[in-house]
This record gives sequence, C-alpha cells and structure tokens, in this order.
Amino acid sequence: MAVTAVVETLLANYTGVLMTDGYKPYRQVAAARGLTHLCCWAHVCRKFTDTKKAQVTGQSGKADKAIVLIVKLYAIEKRYR
Repeated sequence: MAVTAVVETLLANYTGVLMTDGYKPYRQVAAARGLTHLCCWAHVCRKFTDTKKAQVTGQSGKADKAIVLIVKLYAIEKRYR
C-alpha cells in the first residue's frame, strides 16, 4: 500500500486541522481533502537551528531572531495551557 493511501485511510473521516511535520504525503492528502494543514513548530525551529550552525561563530543573524520568536510562542502556549 502506498504511503499516500495509508494516510488517506488514517484520515478517512477526519475534517478540520491537521498538524504534521511537513511530510509530503500528509500535505498532499490535506490539500486534496480540504484540511487546514499546520506545520509543527519544533520542526520549523530545527531548520532555524540548522541554519544558525552555518553562521559565523559569535555573530547573530536572522536565524537567531526566528528562534527567539519561536521560544516566545512556546512560552505563551505554556502559560495558557
């Protein structure tokens, strides 16, 4: 069974919002079924962390700013949980 078919089966009667790690079959099925697709902030943050590793040591860049904003979002979420 193809991965997309497995995802279709898992989400057969589901409507609404789907949060995933951005794996392509999930994005495809969400688009085809009219689901609102959200990406996981942990995975987004990891991309910025990887980008930060490429920065010159000791310098601050756009990746640092993005990570600070994501950490603030996590703090807000924790406060209102």
